[in-house]
This record gives sequence, structure tokens and C-alpha cells, in this order.
Amino acid sequence: MNGRELVVLLACLACATGAILFVVHQMRGPGSQHRRRFDALVASLQDPALDPNTRAEVLRALARDHAGWGGRLWAKLSQPVLWKALWFGAGWFLFVLAGTALAMHATRIVEAWQMVPMLTMLTAVGFAMVSMPMAWREATRRSHAGDAA
Repeated sequence: MNGRELVVLLACLACATGAILFVVHQMRGPGSQHRRRFDALVASLQDPALDPNTRAEVLRALARDHAGWGGRLWAKLSQPVLWKALWFGAGWFLFVLAGTALAMHATRIVEAWQMVPMLTMLTAVGFAMVSMPMAWREATRRSHAGDAA
């Protein structure tokens, strides 16, 4: 075994050890934190001075915890911010990648005559995915401003 192979082996062992320690910590840590949080919520429900709005919020928090990993996953997936970020990211990647391919064709780096119409369409779709939500918000803002005036 030469020096380069030894360095690679040690780096792989360090990464594997770090990954195993991380997994063990994640398996052990959140359970105890979850239990402490649950106990604190239950203790707060037993307080007679708790107002009804706060009591309802604590009960909703307990219900969210009771939903399990499927309920937590559904709660994460139902957030519009996630889908907006995915939409913008997909549009940006489409615009950049197809636009780069078109630029490479235009500069004669790559000859792709059959793909030019498809690349043009993909670049336009990517640009629309990135710019249309902002344009829609601006148009809506201006229409509401015009209604108020």
C-alpha cells in the first residue's frame, strides 16, 4: 500500500466514523428531546391559570406530535414555501442549462442543429418559470394600488 492509498483509506475511515457517530447521535438525541418537550407540554396543560387560547395551541402542538413521521412529513410538504422554492429552482436550472447549451451551439462549440428548437423552448420555459411569479406579484400589487386610488 503506497502513501496515496493510505491517505484515501484513512479519509474513508474518518468519513465512515463521522457518519456512524452522527446516526447514533440522531437516533439517541431527538427521542429524549421529544420526551422532554412532551412532558413540558403536559405539565403546562395542568396549569389552572392557562388561558383558553394558549391551552388550544398546546393541544394543537400535542396533536402535531402525535401525528407521527407521516403527519410531520405531510406538514412539511404542505408548506407553499417549499413548492415555491422547488419551482424557482427547477426554472433556474432549466433556464441556465438550456441557455448554456444554446450559447454553446451559437458559438459553434457544439453542433446540435436538431436540438435548437427544443433548447429554445426549454430556455423560454425556464425563463418563464423564474420570472412569471415575480411579474404576477407586481401586476397584482399594481392592480390593488389602482383600486385604492
